[in-house]
Amino acid sequence: MKPCAFSNQTLIGHSKGAINKVEKIFNNQYFIVASKRLSKVYDIDWKQLKKLTIFLTAFHDMGKAAEYYQRQFDDECKPIGKTTTFIYHEIGGSVFLFKNNWNNEIIKFWSVLTIMNHLNAIRGIHTISGVNLRKEMLYLKKYGEALINEFDRDMEGIIDGKLNVNDYEMRDFQLMVEWLKAFSMKKNIAKGYIFLLAPLIVGDNLDSNEQRSVDEGSKAKSRFIKSLEEMENES
Repeated sequence: MKPCAFSNQTLIGHSKGAINKVEKIFNNQYFIVASKRLSKVYDIDWKQLKKLTIFLTAFHDMGKAAEYYQRQFDDECKPIGKTTTFIYHEIGGSVFLFKNNWNNEIIKFWSVLTIMNHLNAIRGIHTISGVNLRKEMLYLKKYGEALINEFDRDMEGIIDGKLNVNDYEMRDFQLMVEWLKAFSMKKNIAKGYIFLLAPLIVGDNLDSNEQRSVDEGSKAKSRFIKSLEEMENES
């Protein structure tokens, strides 16, 4: 069953569940409107924007595939100890995207920002360079290849060549931070990632809600989740 996304939940299962939620709630009209808004910065076809959103939803938790997190679970995704943590997993997932080859730097920038900020507790560019990151949090190859094999579909127009996952180094993280800071200085570009982030947050939280009900932070999220569920029921 590994890699695991949470107790008793596989990473592949969570990605598929999140994609299903996104496709159910965000119809084509959302992407048509979003592509028109983004056209002031970068002209992207709405079908390509939707394709990119599904791609990012599939790989949004790639950072959880790190050996540091997966050693907390047995092969059936049962926790080995009393507590589990995925702290900073969004950083490994962002480095994964950063180290791949993209057809467009703006799309790459928006995508990396989307994964970096997909948690409820958003961590800005100005803070990520000071996190207490352990090198094993960037070792993604062993378990991350399962996601690649499952979701490596036709990415024409997004990824240049074959999608790859590796064991990354702290220097890769530092290079990503420097690149994000430099790119964020370009006028009116950074905000575009919000159109990718919104569907991802909705799909991620709706699918993981049942598993996260045992999380100590679940009470703080309950009102947010309830609102998302109401939105899903209306779709």
